[in-house]
Amino acid sequence: MKAVILTAGEGARLGSWTSNRPKGMIPLGNRPILDHLVRGLVSAGITEINMVVGYARNSVMTYFGDGSSFGGKINYCFQDKPTGTLDAMKIGMSDIEGEFILVPGDNYVSATSFHSMKNYDGEALLSGQAERWSKWGEIEIRKGNPSITFDNPDAYGRIHFTGIMKLKKQTAEKMLLSSGRHIGESLQEISSQTSFEVLKAEYWHNIVYPWDLISGNRMALRDNLLFRSAKIEKNVVIKGEVSIGKGTVIRSGSYILGPVSIGEGCDIGPNSVIGSAV
Repeated sequence: MKAVILTAGEGARLGSWTSNRPKGMIPLGNRPILDHLVRGLVSAGITEINMVVGYARNSVMTYFGDGSSFGGKINYCFQDKPTGTLDAMKIGMSDIEGEFILVPGDNYVSATSFHSMKNYDGEALLSGQAERWSKWGEIEIRKGNPSITFDNPDAYGRIHFTGIMKLKKQTAEKMLLSSGRHIGESLQEISSQTSFEVLKAEYWHNIVYPWDLISGNRMALRDNLLFRSAKIEKNVVIKGEVSIGKGTVIRSGSYILGPVSIGEGCDIGPNSVIGSAV
């Protein structure tokens, strides 16, 4: 089974954060959002990924290469103009014959979600509980079948569609024939014709505005990749899950309380205090 990741958009509402990179390359827990997604897919056994790139594509392609360093294979598909997520899906699924998993490249989601989707025998929508309205729509169950609605923009705490789904090529082709430009709109049209199961993400975070990065960073540190490759001087206190990159120096008297992710080549202290979720 293949996956298609959509990461061609600019993410204009994030301002200068995306001035030279797509939204998926913004770091959460010292790793780009896309890094979390690719590793999650590979851990679920989905090792071939079609990645749809457009805006600032070189930042994505340079980081991931052919995907071999992540344990998989990445094929790049190009969306040169911002013509919507439905068109991006069409570009990404051009060589796919059977089922595939569709993943927007700007949402942070638990790796276990990809295991659930791959192992489910049938088509499925991944849901998540949102603190505010999701651009992908809310999921409602009508007569036993899930449907997408955009009718209640104040539906805080309700169950929302994450934009991630497992679908057959035939279903994707039905979506392409709909009147909308975006995935949520097309699903709204065809949901009565297709039987989707609704699977729940262990956790999911929708990145739209700069302040979403704070809570997103806290969530991403649940999956902190732990390694310590630093020079640590005397009288340093490190508690909890703390990851420290190569070439970093933690100077005397510093106190670090995890979860914390420190990158490469940093100089911490002396006598610095770093709290959790940093």
